[in-house]
Amino acid sequence: MNLEAAFPTFYRYDENRIFTGWLKYVDPSGILVPMQGYAVNFGNVPDPVTVDISGQVNNNNMIPVTAFNSNRPFTQGYNLIGNPYPSPVDWDSQVGWVRENIDDALYFFNAGTTNEYTGTYSTYINGISSDGIADNIITSMQGFFMHVSDGSYPVAATLIFTNDVRVNNLSPLFHKDVKAEIRPLLRISARLGMEGSKGDPLVIYFDEKATSFFEPKRDALKLMNTDILEPNLWAVSQDSEKLSICGLPMMFDSAVVVPLGIKINQTGTVIFKCLDINRMPLNMFVYFCDGKTGIKQNLLLHPEYVANFEDGDHENRFYLIISKYDLRYQPARDKVFHVYSFLNRLFIYMNVPAGEMADLYIHNMLGQPVLHQQLLENGYQEMDLKVNTGIYIVTLRSANEVYTKKVYISNQW
Repeated sequence: MNLEAAFPTFYRYDENRIFTGWLKYVDPSGILVPMQGYAVNFGNVPDPVTVDISGQVNNNNMIPVTAFNSNRPFTQGYNLIGNPYPSPVDWDSQVGWVRENIDDALYFFNAGTTNEYTGTYSTYINGISSDGIADNIITSMQGFFMHVSDGSYPVAATLIFTNDVRVNNLSPLFHKDVKAEIRPLLRISARLGMEGSKGDPLVIYFDEKATSFFEPKRDALKLMNTDILEPNLWAVSQDSEKLSICGLPMMFDSAVVVPLGIKINQTGTVIFKCLDINRMPLNMFVYFCDGKTGIKQNLLLHPEYVANFEDGDHENRFYLIISKYDLRYQPARDKVFHVYSFLNRLFIYMNVPAGEMADLYIHNMLGQPVLHQQLLENGYQEMDLKVNTGIYIVTLRSANEVYTKKVYISNQW
């Protein structure tokens, strides 16, 4: 590794710096401190690199690490730590750790493709992974960020590794919880509508012990990505913290509203996508809501939503609603047919006698057919239509009746 390169290749991290926490490490005689994390950049090389390291491997209890949260505007209490052992360690181990004034979340860096110095972050806490990959196992020599808890600044924290946190069973089954996961979970992502953007994930999960306020044992703060091709997506807790993993109490007897925030580094299109809806109670509705347009989109039926943004932070526009009630307009019980549109989406409500089916027809004002579809179930159905903006004739033909209505459909978002 060339420590004299024009752009430094080796860094350490100092939480107490006013600006960026990264400090170049260019002295070849400098001692590497066990448990301190480092960032290594081998440059733009096409082949794998083998690193030879000599010295005595660490064993037994490590000397305590004192970390700080100095409330600096950029570092914000995050500290870069490294696994000092020649084996993986288990962050969730019930024995062996000393962690005082340290939040439970882990933050792992993923190198980006924009340049050699930027990337994204994956998060893990309380058995929940932001991207489905990050977990409680920290491999040998792996660096990771942890957050020293907020408080009366500067906050001092203590971290001690012992042999009891080390593991050597690397089989995939080892990573799974003994108990089957039963907590409801919703994972969504936001990505730029351009080549190269992979997306930034956010997880909402429900836990009997959780609250709507930030809890360092159940919620993970949002550590902002540095890759300009990736947005930053977060949930907002009741005490206004930005979260990448948000635990909420199980209050499914009423609507749960989760405010969202997003930051993008360039003007353009953002695609929100629901990646997972797991273990939600039956007959629950999950809506992605846009306060600017008034759209409440059912993520079970339509998992993607597209919006255009100027660069910068955007809060107070998007939110999630999780409800046992259908938030769409509910016609009177004796009404058989109702239809309306919002932009290019058509909402069709049908209430024919049990066991009957009906046919839906859509024609333009010239009488030309646009769509024919058989409807098999009562209630609402939604569909996206790729048609020219204009007025259309929507007809429902049941066994004994025909219902018709004119509807204006727009193909503009």
